[in-house]
Amino acid sequence: MLNFDNNPNIKKIHEEEIWVYEKFLTLEEAASLYDICKNLNNDAWNSKEVTEHTIDWYNGRTSIRISELTNIRKKIEDLVDGYTVTPGDSFARLFPGDSMHEHEDSCGEEGTTDTDMNNTCSITEYGAVVYVNDDFEGGELYYPKLDLSYTPSAGDLVIHGSRIKHGVAEVKSGMRYSFPTFLYRK
Repeated sequence: MLNFDNNPNIKKIHEEEIWVYEKFLTLEEAASLYDICKNLNNDAWNSKEVTEHTIDWYNGRTSIRISELTNIRKKIEDLVDGYTVTPGDSFARLFPGDSMHEHEDSCGEEGTTDTDMNNTCSITEYGAVVYVNDDFEGGELYYPKLDLSYTPSAGDLVIHGSRIKHGVAEVKSGMRYSFPTFLYRK
């Protein structure tokens, strides 16, 4: 179980294991990643080689692997002692009109051995999202069973238990960029 009691930068926003680290990335770090997102060509978002997803909805919404995200993944791993961050260094983008369906970040029922291509899905304990930009309207992260939503700012990190149902509200305008990942025990 994660414990951030000794980190004054992280606040628990719900008793159900949901934390926010505001300004996890500096504004300069977030702006640099945002520039990368805005400058990726369509091929970088639609590459079947790297980003083809078994759920069609995700295709065209995840980028090729971005080397700069390796450092961000490492920064998360340094924060979550005892956990590993899943391999994968891709951005996610949502267009105006997009929303993300309500879901959990684990596959199968608790205790099952269902896996994904990284052999990690069934052992995912936490979902984590780093927000790259905030110049969009809508796109709040929400938790329907908890009556909770969070409006991200550029550079924020949100971590929640993998079995907490959540979704993303419709993006009204602008593009929403983030770096989603998952945590499992070492």
